[in-house]
Amino acid sequence: MNDKTTLKIPKYNLNLKINNNKNIVQAALEAGVKLSFSCRSGVCGTCKAKIINGETDNSKGITHNLTNEEKSNNIIFTCQSLPLSKTLELEFLSPLSKSLLANDNKPKEYVVEILTINNLHESYIELITSFPKRIFTFLHDGMKIQLNIAGKLSENKYNIITPKLNPDGSNNGLISIYIPINDKEIYQNLFPGETITIIGPHKNDIPINGKPYLFITNKENLISSLSKIKQILFINNDAKVMLISYYENKHKIQFMDEMHKIQNIYKGFNYKIIITKEKVASNTRFIFGKPEDVLNKIISNLNNHIIFIDKKNGKLIKKIIELEGLKENIY
Repeated sequence: MNDKTTLKIPKYNLNLKINNNKNIVQAALEAGVKLSFSCRSGVCGTCKAKIINGETDNSKGITHNLTNEEKSNNIIFTCQSLPLSKTLELEFLSPLSKSLLANDNKPKEYVVEILTINNLHESYIELITSFPKRIFTFLHDGMKIQLNIAGKLSENKYNIITPKLNPDGSNNGLISIYIPINDKEIYQNLFPGETITIIGPHKNDIPINGKPYLFITNKENLISSLSKIKQILFINNDAKVMLISYYENKHKIQFMDEMHKIQNIYKGFNYKIIITKEKVASNTRFIFGKPEDVLNKIISNLNNHIIFIDKKNGKLIKKIIELEGLKENIY
């Protein structure tokens, strides 16, 4: 049996790797996605799905509540079936949750310990904290949290980037929280060893519809963009995503290692770096110019893209529209 199965649900643009030693409902939950289910005992039928492609193991589950016709049409109880093949494509008979993410409940409070405080690139403070392993299932890139420090709740919500992982991909109980350098009152009196309260997670509302994505961002909004990108790729491993980040000079480049790591994991992700005020050597990957002036050198047509930009840049929006981007698809 394979260690992982790629679960595909085309109607919801879901493409997710799940463990195949648990039933499909449970394996998806552990991967952070909530499928349709209720009783989890093969009775109610909420979790019924049709196998479009692939195989499942139903030998240890309850199947007598399926009719012979349903069985002959490859209908299964996903709460009773283990994924067996390398790829499993399903069509659910009941609608799935709009967000698919497993944290549909209200945000909760968790006490965590600060382990390390890093000053990153003169833009962010990184808090590396402990985190209760029991909620890692409900914690994903693209979500945000609030901080309660000494009884004072932060007005802003802060981005989560992937929980720190062991080499085998399992959680080691650490997470990074990124606070903009300007929010000094939040972090100036924090020290390693102190405990703070985290409220969340809160999720970003990002359209997941199978279209390609384009993010154009400056360094101040790069963490937010990376967080959204990783949420998109979490839901659909095969999503096409382009990130264009721009900086005044090479010394201000941030998180290039994180971009490279994402690119190595997800074949549909690519990134470009623009330098706006400093000439760049021809033997580098960098592009010189302003985003609105060089965008057409990176991508020629945007008529089907979902586009995120970091500010209301009239010239950039004009260039996007020239490349057939739709105003209603610009966020």
